[in-house]
Amino acid sequence: MSKRTRACSAAVAAILIGVLGAGVCGCGAGGKAVLTVDGSSGSDSAADTSTEAVADVCLPSCSGKACGPDGCGGSCGECALNEECSADGACGCPNAVCKGICCGAGAACSFDLCCMPECDGRECGSDGCGGSCGDCVDGQPCGQDGKCGCEHISCGAGCCEAGEVCLDSGECCLPDCEGKACGDDGCGGSCGQCGDAEVCGEDGQCACEFVQCDDSCCAEGLVCVEDEVCCKPDCTDKVCGDDGCGGSCGDCPKNHLCGEDFQCKCASDACGEACCGESEVCTPVGCCVPQCEGKACGDDACGQTCGVCGEFAKCGEDFACHCEFIDCGPACCAADEICLKGGGCCKPDCTGKECGDDGCGGSCGTCAALELCSPAGACSCQFKECGAACCKSGEVCAGDKCCQPSCVGKECGDDGCGGGCGTCDAGCSCGSGLCIGSCGPCVASCAGKQCGYDGCGGSCGQCAAGKSCDPKTWQCVSGACKFPTAFPGEGFKIVMMKMGKDGNAGEALDIDDNPATCAPAGMCSGGRDNQFGALMKSLAPALGGAEPIQAAVESGDIMFLMELVSPKSDGTPFLGNMYRGIAVKPKDQCDFQTAVCDYLVDPESFVPETCLPITAFDNVQMSGNVITAGGPEYKFSFPMILALTGNQEVTIPATHAKLVAELTFDGSGKIVELNGVIGCAVPKAEIKKIIEDTPAEALPLDKNLILQLLDIVVKADVDANGDGVKESVSAGMKIKAIRGNIKGLGN
Repeated sequence: MSKRTRACSAAVAAILIGVLGAGVCGCGAGGKAVLTVDGSSGSDSAADTSTEAVADVCLPSCSGKACGPDGCGGSCGECALNEECSADGACGCPNAVCKGICCGAGAACSFDLCCMPECDGRECGSDGCGGSCGDCVDGQPCGQDGKCGCEHISCGAGCCEAGEVCLDSGECCLPDCEGKACGDDGCGGSCGQCGDAEVCGEDGQCACEFVQCDDSCCAEGLVCVEDEVCCKPDCTDKVCGDDGCGGSCGDCPKNHLCGEDFQCKCASDACGEACCGESEVCTPVGCCVPQCEGKACGDDACGQTCGVCGEFAKCGEDFACHCEFIDCGPACCAADEICLKGGGCCKPDCTGKECGDDGCGGSCGTCAALELCSPAGACSCQFKECGAACCKSGEVCAGDKCCQPSCVGKECGDDGCGGGCGTCDAGCSCGSGLCIGSCGPCVASCAGKQCGYDGCGGSCGQCAAGKSCDPKTWQCVSGACKFPTAFPGEGFKIVMMKMGKDGNAGEALDIDDNPATCAPAGMCSGGRDNQFGALMKSLAPALGGAEPIQAAVESGDIMFLMELVSPKSDGTPFLGNMYRGIAVKPKDQCDFQTAVCDYLVDPESFVPETCLPITAFDNVQMSGNVITAGGPEYKFSFPMILALTGNQEVTIPATHAKLVAELTFDGSGKIVELNGVIGCAVPKAEIKKIIEDTPAEALPLDKNLILQLLDIVVKADVDANGDGVKESVSAGMKIKAIRGNIKGLGN
């Protein structure tokens, strides 16, 4: 084996011995150990290659020892504080033992605690550990300083009094701290120590060195905040904003603001490396102040504009907007517009018009005498067309010529135009235009009557409960009344019934008898009222401009009849009734819109309790060719169809019914045509109820939209019940009627 191999084996042996201990070999303490090491190389050779290695290994010996050397340069343990190790390896305390604890050299045990007596410089008195530093002789007192001879303390060659201290100079000194909390006591001592962040003042009182904060003092670098506590401002990584104590970490430059990260940034968008102010704008060359003072338009010196001129205006050299064509106050008109007197531009429009307003307060033309301009801008006769001429007011057409009927001084007979001046009452005959016989003004005739009309628009009385008025005898009879079956008056069939479009002549009447009011506002005149027409006008675009009631009249779904009972032309009141009718023949056999057809009266036209017509005027008066009737106490069955209630018809009992109509006579004086207006007051609540009760699918528009229009557009304008509150809506309806034969009562 080589030396290198021996050395390596010896080292390995030493390690194993240290790990395995005496179990590897048998040898004495401090002796040498012999270890056999297998030097096999791991080859297939079976030769014994074991080698004996000898190493100088020391085995520690600490058996029975708690301390001291282990025989191999180590230690068997350490003793506790102040203990000493004996030669046989045992720990012991050479001093006093106090509660199992070894006290230090010179220490004593006092009250179960180790205590070091203090007698340096003392001759007598307590050593501080329950012992004594010595006794004075000859009865000398022991002073507070541990010296014999003075009652309190000795100082130099003498003794100090109670409370005095001895100075280094050997003189006694009495400390003076009266009124002081700190500072020198006059004897080289102190009157007290001040707290943290406090200093002692010349007056011997403690005061805050930096900041007073309520009852405490803030340390250097701290501030006092509102809640009276000290706060340390923190501006780490901050250039602006709150320092955490209500102070500021700095102010930002102009046009900057402090961000959430406590860094300054532009108050508005950055402009390159600069920040623009409120009055500045960013341009490619930096911030710029627009120069627009006194300018309405044009360049602002910053590449932008001071304003844009409106339509038909351009910017002038004076930086003001100027109209290109027509200056109209604040506006500029186009080349084809005009400036209205009240301000504003307007483009005249006379397309398809020969007369009327051009939309701008001008005229599209003037109609000839006796002609009127229609809303559509067409000229037509004001009163009556006769051949190629227009008749004057009151004239009639006779043989294609206009003729003025003349009944001045006449009660009857020919009016000079083929018409009549009236008929005489029974018992009278016509002679030279005068009624001859027992004639005179209308006198109420109730002789032999208990009820019914008095012949002059009044009543002859009401029947008692359980009785009814017989329209044939005008007597009160027992039991229920009976509807009339014969209608002797002159009959007419209404062929036109349209809602008036506004509150002007020919469209409406004065319903509230107040010439100072009219409706709808801005669309009326002469005290005429037709508030309902405003709703119809609002709905017309959605309904394609349709006239739903007229369509129902033309189809026969609505059929109204009129009966003038013994009409009189002398101003004497006569009776006029309105009924719902039933055509005897279908339209293809008798065109009820153009021909004189036969009709039956619908029983629903009567009041069941009285059997009198629902709509009856007993005060019809004729003046020339005009009849008037009605008033606040008269009723009318107001029809509603399609426009508001889909394809179903409903009627509303209206009040304040009035009738004004112009009559057309044939050559014999017989009334052949009637053109006029019926006006009434319709309860608004009834209109709303009908709409609300109508199924949504039966309405031409959304139900809520119709109700909104009703509330917004249609305002109640008539106090029909006299309670001081306007609850009804005025309505005007244009009518035209032709002759018809009322044959009897229908089923």
